[in-house]
Amino acid sequence: MDVLFVLLVANLGFVMKLIAMFRCDGCGSNWQFILSPAAAPTSLRRKNPADSPVKLLGRVFLCAIVFVVWEAICRTLIERLGLHGPLLGYLAVPSIYLLGEGLGPLVALVGKVFGRRFPFVLNAPLRSRNLAEFWGRRWNVWFSDWFRFVVFDRLRRRSVFALLLVFLISGVMHEWVINFSLWLVTGRSLFGTQMVYFLIQGFGLLLDRRIAWVSAGMRRAFAWLVIIGPVPLTFNEGMLRILHLWPN
Repeated sequence: MDVLFVLLVANLGFVMKLIAMFRCDGCGSNWQFILSPAAAPTSLRRKNPADSPVKLLGRVFLCAIVFVVWEAICRTLIERLGLHGPLLGYLAVPSIYLLGEGLGPLVALVGKVFGRRFPFVLNAPLRSRNLAEFWGRRWNVWFSDWFRFVVFDRLRRRSVFALLLVFLISGVMHEWVINFSLWLVTGRSLFGTQMVYFLIQGFGLLLDRRIAWVSAGMRRAFAWLVIIGPVPLTFNEGMLRILHLWPN
């Protein structure tokens, strides 16, 4: 299932880049963008990491070691305690975070080999002060840049529609790479779970705008409640199998 997941993600990334190229007049001749892992040309305009190769490599190894240790702990807990159900989704949250934190320096390190400086995938998401900051500036900035470039820039006067459209598309993307993978490999259908999770995030963002007057601490608490609360919907059997955290 891992290989299928990677192939579907690569297919999704290719389609996203094609859409961005049609959206951008000069992107078709911009080889730096075409050959980069970024889905939108605006990602390459970010303040890219200037860390030394040694420091980048150190971050990659640190994330890899912590990831392996956490995965071993999770599998031990699952086997010895017979853990199952939604709890497994919560156990997988650190795993996906560590993968994102390790992928950014790895891509930046590869970029340095070719004389390019690519931005990290994650931008300190744990520092997010509210839901909008998490999804708009902190988590998976390559995808948020693409959505801003392809959707928001075209629908500035219809911000609510644009926001819900973005999370609707996000749901479709995750249905494709996770639930479709699961269905192809096991025949199990969990279609709709990813969509529900991302629509919750969209409506959560609309509510977050309404409570902008509350204290910073309450907005931060609300953000993590919306993000983590329904996480078993997106870290379902498909994602858990990809992370090798599904009970045998």
